[in-house]
Amino acid sequence: MRRFLQRRNSQTIPNMHSPHDEPYEMKDYETLIADNTDQSSLSHHSQEYDSDVRVTSLHRPGYLGFAHLISYILLFLALVFDVCAIIAIILSLREPNNNSGSLFAVASITLISGTCDGNLHTINLGLHLLINVLGTLILGSSNYLQQICTSPELGDLQKEMSAESGDIFFGANSPSRLLRRWSSLTVLWITFILTSVPIHLMLNGSIGYAILTVPIRASTAINTSNFSLAEIPNGWTQITSDRCVQYLLGSISFNTDYTNITVVTTDSASLSDYQQWATGEGVAGVPIPKTSDVVQCFIDPVAVTTCEVTLRWFPLLCTSVALTIKAIVAFFSIRFHSHFRSRIYNSIGDMLVLGAEKKVPMTPDFKVFPGPFHPRKVRWVRALGVEDLLSAAFVWLSAASVLLLGNFYWDGGGLSLSDKFKEFGLGSIDIVFVPGTGPATIYDEEPATFPLQVLVANCPQLWLSIGYLIWNNQVTRIWMEREWRSFYLRRHRPRVSHYSREIGLRPTRWLQLPYWLTGILMALSTTLHWLVSQTMFVVEILTDPTEHALSQFYTNFSPFACLVVGAVATVLILAITIYSFVPIRTSMPLMGGSTRMVIESSRMLTTPFPEKGVAWGDISRSGIPMAGFGEDVGPLVEGTVYVSGKEEGSEVDARRGYSSHSESRPLIS
Repeated sequence: MRRFLQRRNSQTIPNMHSPHDEPYEMKDYETLIADNTDQSSLSHHSQEYDSDVRVTSLHRPGYLGFAHLISYILLFLALVFDVCAIIAIILSLREPNNNSGSLFAVASITLISGTCDGNLHTINLGLHLLINVLGTLILGSSNYLQQICTSPELGDLQKEMSAESGDIFFGANSPSRLLRRWSSLTVLWITFILTSVPIHLMLNGSIGYAILTVPIRASTAINTSNFSLAEIPNGWTQITSDRCVQYLLGSISFNTDYTNITVVTTDSASLSDYQQWATGEGVAGVPIPKTSDVVQCFIDPVAVTTCEVTLRWFPLLCTSVALTIKAIVAFFSIRFHSHFRSRIYNSIGDMLVLGAEKKVPMTPDFKVFPGPFHPRKVRWVRALGVEDLLSAAFVWLSAASVLLLGNFYWDGGGLSLSDKFKEFGLGSIDIVFVPGTGPATIYDEEPATFPLQVLVANCPQLWLSIGYLIWNNQVTRIWMEREWRSFYLRRHRPRVSHYSREIGLRPTRWLQLPYWLTGILMALSTTLHWLVSQTMFVVEILTDPTEHALSQFYTNFSPFACLVVGAVATVLILAITIYSFVPIRTSMPLMGGSTRMVIESSRMLTTPFPEKGVAWGDISRSGIPMAGFGEDVGPLVEGTVYVSGKEEGSEVDARRGYSSHSESRPLIS
């Protein structure tokens, strides 16, 4: 896209100036800035804006007031997490069976305890949904501040655009401009990124599920031909074949419901295989139990099963520390860093104001279209650079891999659909463990691997965030292109991200996406992160209801959650891909986040802006076909070779009107 715009903007066109116009030449950077800018007005404007910044309040629209609000939200959430972490640490140290007195001897404390067949499973899912809502709020706030860091100031624009084909691509959270040179702003942006990583990796691990296991005293697998009902002791309970298979599948890692089990199989079933499952010794390579093989099943039930929802101090502490650092850095940076006390340019309206103020160099004979104007169908893929296409390939590969992985495990084993939902559903504890991560113990002399399990289980969260950020950036840029095209023959008050008293401008707190669309994307992000938290999770296995110091941990995998995440991700990337290649009919040039395109199209504007706003269209004057922004515009004439607005000083009216050859066309007022 960048090369495309540079080639288009650097092309020359035949001289269409009137005989009385002096030829326009590209001046050097210093001369051009001096010519285009009244230094006294610049100083006055800067002082006026600085005054607005110093008295910034939360009720004033503008990015800076919203950034202040974000800093307060982050501080409040940091305080909440800090208090919870301190309480969890104190209770862990006071654990009755923590004989060693070491904090690392106890990994969790009990939040809620109850029967395993009760509603604890639902409560666990609900708590994870809640912490993912908080996580989305934290990471979304951080992304807002990161985008402010990458938004250019006036000096950045003047420097970057001083070259003949210089340009800055705005409107998305792109770190490329910051990383080209090292500065305090680069350090600040990196700090926001680094403090987000522990939140991705640890937040979901702060809440967990614990199961009190019951040892299997004896077990039997027997064929129907050798079975007699008289062999079943009094007090045993007969269960369905589906429930029996579910118990057998879970017997490797845990057993909560019985102390003995007898499985009666068909004569064709392998007794040795079912004996291994019944004793909890099933291993990889042993065929999975099937409902069709089980004729009858009896268990010696446990009177009351015990499960818990727990709070784990180590992941909570890591999250708390990272959030506290992020909140403190945000609070002081917003108030003291010069970038947050300067006017930034992030939206189309910001660039329109910049073009009207004529503070940056302009390209001579800039052409808004590469040739004669014709309404055309433009594909969004033309706005994508090599890095965008590589990012799209990364997202496609990730979504397809997750979908195939979930489908592979979901279809495996020959289980019925009901058995699959029981065994592989959201939050279900499955026999498929992540290799090399379980079981882990926090007791005895061996070092604990529980923190490592939490890291491994939550790595998909970080992977998801990278892919989602790429997808979200594309949505942001597409929405900005939609905003750009909405100006054609329709007057709007330009939306600016900074506070302004001008009635011709519309200041907003949001940078690129309106609140309703931001809400939808945040809800989508929360749902995806919540589902990913259920693809892999760490479960705590207790051997005594009072001794968390004897816990073991397993990392579990849910094929159903993996399948749903892969399906949703595939739909999202498919939608963006289709949009990128389906042509959309438009009369405006492709903007694609190009500062050059917006500024050069607004050269005919002056400040203050008209009360009713400006539109984009034909602004020809003095025999020179021009297209761009104006208070009154007309429809573009097919076959005309248009240039952008020129400097003031010619016979062109800076605010309205057409040349004599076009005044017969209707004006859009």
